[in-house]
Amino acid sequence: MLLKYWGFGAAIVLAILWSQSVGPGILIALSAVVTLYFMFQAPLWCGAPTRGSQMCRNNAYGMLMGCHLRQHRWQKLKMAFVPALWGKLNKGLWTDAKTGLASIGAILGIVSTGAGIVKLFVTA
Repeated sequence: MLLKYWGFGAAIVLAILWSQSVGPGILIALSAVVTLYFMFQAPLWCGAPTRGSQMCRNNAYGMLMGCHLRQHRWQKLKMAFVPALWGKLNKGLWTDAKTGLASIGAILGIVSTGAGIVKLFVTA
C-alpha cells in the first residue's frame, strides 16, 4: 500500500541532498524522477471537469493523467497544453490535501531540476 507513495519519500531525500555536498548530476536525476512521479504516477483523484461542472472523483495516476475514462485522459492532457485551459487545470490541482501536496511536489521538482542544471553549468 505504501509503495504507491514512494515519490513523497524521494522528494524528502531530494530536499536533504540539497543541503549536502552532492554533485549536480545526482540532483538533476532525482529531481527529474520526483517531477515525473508527481506528473504521471502519484495516486490522486482524476479532477477532469464533468458535465455537471464538477471535478471527477475517480482514482487516477499523476496530475496529468485522467482516470479510466478515455475522454478524461484527453481532457487532462489538453488542459496541460492549451493555455486557455490552464485556469481549469489549476483549479483541479488544489482540490484536496493529497492533490495539493502532489502539486507542490511537482513544482519543487521542476524548480529543483532547473537549479541543478544551473549548478551544473556554474560549477563547470
